[in-house]
Amino acid sequence: MTEPQLLTRAEAAAQFKVSLATFDRTIRQQLTVKRPTKRTVRFLASQVAAMLEEDTSEEEEMLRRRKVGDALDHAWEVRWRHARGAHKKKSLYKTVKKEIGNEPLRSFDFNRIEEWVSQMRGNDLSTATIKSKLSALSVALRYAKQKKWISETPEFPEMEKTSHRLRYLLDDPDEEAMLIKACGCLAYKDCDVMRLLIVVLVDTGCRLSEVMKVRDRHIQHGRVILEKRKADDDHSVKLTSRAEKALIELLRNKRWRTRTRGAGRSAARRRTCQNWLTHAFAEVRDDAGLRDVTLHTLRHTCASRLIQGGADIYQVKDILGHSTVTVTERYAHLAPQQSDRVIDILENRGKKGKNVVPFEGRKK
Repeated sequence: MTEPQLLTRAEAAAQFKVSLATFDRTIRQQLTVKRPTKRTVRFLASQVAAMLEEDTSEEEEMLRRRKVGDALDHAWEVRWRHARGAHKKKSLYKTVKKEIGNEPLRSFDFNRIEEWVSQMRGNDLSTATIKSKLSALSVALRYAKQKKWISETPEFPEMEKTSHRLRYLLDDPDEEAMLIKACGCLAYKDCDVMRLLIVVLVDTGCRLSEVMKVRDRHIQHGRVILEKRKADDDHSVKLTSRAEKALIELLRNKRWRTRTRGAGRSAARRRTCQNWLTHAFAEVRDDAGLRDVTLHTLRHTCASRLIQGGADIYQVKDILGHSTVTVTERYAHLAPQQSDRVIDILENRGKKGKNVVPFEGRKK
C-alpha cells in the first residue's frame, strides 16, 4: 500500500495561493493534520486538491451567474462615482442597466450588442445617444475583463459618424443684438446678469460652468484664468475690451454673486446655478424668436467668428482650450476661401526672381 502524499504548511498555502497567515486563519482547520514526527506538521495532498477543485467549481458557478448589470455596477463604483460629471454618468448608467442589465455577462456577444443597437434605433434614439450608451457598456466590459469575469471583450458594431449641427449666432440679422435686447423680458435683477453674461460668453468662448467659478482674483492683465475646467485643468483666455468690462461688472453684480456663491466648490451648487441661468436664457431666446439657440451656442459663435476672421484652426484650439485639434475641426468649413491668396504667394515669389527657374515656351 502506497503512502499518501503529504504537503508542508508552506506547500499547502502555495497551492491555495494565499499567505501563511491567511492559510492558518481560514484553511488549516478544514484539513486533516498529519504529524510524521513530534515537530513536523503535514497535510494530505489529496485533501488539498479536493478543496481546490470544490472552490474552483463554486467560482465557476459564480461567474456563470454574473450579469451585465454587475459589470455596470463595478464600473460605477471604481470609475464613474467620483469622476467629474458623475450625476450625468449616473443617469446613463441606470438607463443602460435597465435595458440590458439582466443579460448574462458571459454570453453577451457581438450579436446581442447588435440586436440592442437595432432596438435603440427602432425607438428613434439619435446616433449620439446610442454611441454614449455603447461607450458606457464598453467601459463596463473592460473592467469586467480585468476582474476576470469574462475572458475577452466582444467587438462592437460600427456606427456611422454623427453629423454635428453647428449653430452659431448670425450677423445678418444681428442675432446677438436680438438676444441682448430680449433680456428685457426678464425680471430686473436677472436682466442685467443675462445681458452681461451673453457678452462674456460670446467674446471668450468659455463654457457657462467655467464662468460661474470666476472670481476677481482670476482676472489678471487682461486675461481670465479658468480653474478646474471640464478636462480638470486650468486655462487662460485673453479678454477683449468689452468682455473685460462686462466680466468685471458681472462679478460686481449682487444678484450674480449671491447665486454663484460656492459654485467653485460644490457640484450641487453649480448645478443649481446652471439651471437658473439655463431657464432664464430659454425665456430670452424664446422672446427673441431664436428657439434653436442655447447658451452653448455662444461658445460656437466665438469659434466661428475667429475662423471666419482668418484665425487658423490651431489658434482657435488654444483659445477655446480644446483637448485635441479634432474637436476644433468642426469649424474648419467656416474658414474663408484663401486658396487664391495662397497661390499669389508663389506668383509673387516668381516675380521677385528668387531661386525660380525661368520658363520659356516652345520657340516657333
